[in-house]
Amino acid sequence: MAENEFVVVDHPRQRNEPTPSEKAIAETLIKTGERLKAAETEIQTLSAQLRASEAQRQDEFNKMKDINSSLLRRLEELEITTTKNNNRATVIKEGIDAVVPSVKSLVDEQTEKISKVTDTYSALTTLARDNSNKATINTRAITDLTSQVNYLNNMFGVTATSRAQHQY
Repeated sequence: MAENEFVVVDHPRQRNEPTPSEKAIAETLIKTGERLKAAETEIQTLSAQLRASEAQRQDEFNKMKDINSSLLRRLEELEITTTKNNNRATVIKEGIDAVVPSVKSLVDEQTEKISKVTDTYSALTTLARDNSNKATINTRAITDLTSQVNYLNNMFGVTATSRAQHQY
């Protein structure tokens, strides 16, 4: 059979009292537990801050998303308006292009008529000047003839009343 060996210890250990190494380990465990609790508290605080930050970031993201959506809608509206304006401008330009030749021909006709009127006016002005000169000459001639008739009437003794009687 096997022999039992016993080891003799100088001071038998009491069961309730820990050894210094056990005390050191216990203190280390307590400190580690406290640090662990502090770390867990810090983790919870940081987690709460992270959740709040994520919620804030999500709110900002949603706001930016709404702004982007409204900007895209506005851009689409502007594109539609631009297209309508371009179409309207094209129609107006085509209308102008269609009217310009007829207006140009009317302007050319009016210019030609104005030239004719100007030429006629110049000719009439010349004729009027000539007629005025002739009228002046005729007036002088009539005045001279009248004075000569009066002179002759006075010479021959014919009066205006007797002349009027001879005419009838």
